[in-house]
Amino acid sequence: MKRFRHFFFFVGLFCCSIHLLHAETITYSGSGLSTTSCNIFNLATAPVVNGRAHYPLAGGAYFNGTAVVLKTHGGSTNSTVLGTAYAIAFPIKKDYTYAISINAGRQSSDPVSTPQLAVGVLNALVDLSATVCNSVDQNTWGSLQSNFIGQTWVNTTSTYTLTTGFTPTTNYAYFFVLGYGGSTSNSTELLINNVTITETSPGFTLSPSTIGVTCGTTPPKTITVNNPYNIANITSYEWHLGSASNGWIYNGSAAPQNISTSTNTLTLTPTCGANLSNISLDVMVSGSVYKSYSIPVTQTAPSMTINGANSVCNSEYYSISDVPCNGSVTWSASPSGYVSLTPSGNAVTVTKLLDGPVTLTATVTPSIPGGCYSTTNVNKYISAGPPPLNIVGPYDPVSHAIMSVTCINKEYYYIVGDPVMPDPYESYTWMLSPPPTSINNPFPSFYSGSTVYLTFDVHDYFTLSVSKTNSCGTSSGQIQILPQECFSAFKVSASPNPVTNVLIVTLDDATRTTAQAKTLQSNENVLIELFHSATAHKQKQWTFKTGQKQYTLNVAGLRKGPNVLKITKGKQQQTINIIIQ
Repeated sequence: MKRFRHFFFFVGLFCCSIHLLHAETITYSGSGLSTTSCNIFNLATAPVVNGRAHYPLAGGAYFNGTAVVLKTHGGSTNSTVLGTAYAIAFPIKKDYTYAISINAGRQSSDPVSTPQLAVGVLNALVDLSATVCNSVDQNTWGSLQSNFIGQTWVNTTSTYTLTTGFTPTTNYAYFFVLGYGGSTSNSTELLINNVTITETSPGFTLSPSTIGVTCGTTPPKTITVNNPYNIANITSYEWHLGSASNGWIYNGSAAPQNISTSTNTLTLTPTCGANLSNISLDVMVSGSVYKSYSIPVTQTAPSMTINGANSVCNSEYYSISDVPCNGSVTWSASPSGYVSLTPSGNAVTVTKLLDGPVTLTATVTPSIPGGCYSTTNVNKYISAGPPPLNIVGPYDPVSHAIMSVTCINKEYYYIVGDPVMPDPYESYTWMLSPPPTSINNPFPSFYSGSTVYLTFDVHDYFTLSVSKTNSCGTSSGQIQILPQECFSAFKVSASPNPVTNVLIVTLDDATRTTAQAKTLQSNENVLIELFHSATAHKQKQWTFKTGQKQYTLNVAGLRKGPNVLKITKGKQQQTINIIIQ
């Protein structure tokens, strides 16, 4: 038996590996097969070539002294497509990878005849007219097609690679070789000179296959090499850490560039704050490299936060969490003059001097310059005394975009923009001066803590005020609002509001003149959409094609609570808030 030792590269998700492969070539020249039999493999005792037993499968192959010959014929139906197949006993293992290449040629009186050569796998032998001579039709051998793992056209004598990466999910007992098709006018013969089977073991697995380390932490990392396929004769594990300055600690000392172990585990500890090198591994079998792995190391920045109250009434204690090992912390506050600081390492006591907003900053400096993290500022916005207020708006309740103009008879909402995180003990009080005059628009339309919804029905100056109270006291803020007559909008009302089942929506442009705007036209469609205020999810929509001014909407069964009706008439839009009970 002529054997070859092959090496090739296998690219995986996290490793590049060099395999010590098992490869064997079955060569028919000089095999001693009969040159007089029309079915050379149909014997009481299976003939053996290069240590592999051969069996007839479909039709009869013959031997011309140098090659196994498979007769074929082309056609347009299963009855006219002829082929010949034989099987090779081979223990095909689950999860191993196989490459099959065949040196083959063809001969035919038809110079353009191009038969097909296929290989496949079987669990057990099947008799597809295995005892006859010559080829058989596709009705006989066609069941083999579901077991193909590769095929190719043969038009000249060459080595054909039929598969390079067949990895079975179960065990098989046989490979088979099939020739079929070719010329439809003349018989064709496929000449099989040799078959090379390359088997690659699945090798080892690593736990973990990658290593993640939060920069500035020093948890030990243990890598385990698993051997699920019981590969024998492992002599050592050769670990490579890139250089002597790799950032790792091994057995209590700086890890060397290369480490050799006889066991399948390696434990490394990060040096505090250091840049860590990637790790590679050679698994040695019988003193040679069987497989190589690369184990990437990923370092992530520490996630540091300042913990403490959002407001300082008198004095408050603050600390920073997850400071990297050996990192030093310096505290500061800006603007100056509002608080005083009494630092104590990773903590600080903040004492109020004046009322106002303050940015508390912890500057964390690493112990190793140029290490895995750099100097970092961590901020927390706090209020010295009562929290500051800033009213922001108007916002469109559907698009949630801030608007440049406040239109009369259109709903908007305003919010308290506060640089300090909400305090669960805060409460808000809103005031509008003068209040809206319409009884259909009581103030506030909708009110929820730091948010207020408003509809203005006259062109006048309004002052919107808000006061907020927390444990430190009360603060306030205000803005001036001048609603404008927006002629592209029409007036809309809805009743009853709140509503349980049926809502009547009325559109009115009686206050508009023809010169001001073109609003409701009898031939314009009206689209009414209902959005839930909390989620902006569209609950339902209605389309009306008539020119009436009142529309009946059934809202029974829809999500309760604050909702927004959006009415579209041609190119004009209007919104109104409703409550579904």
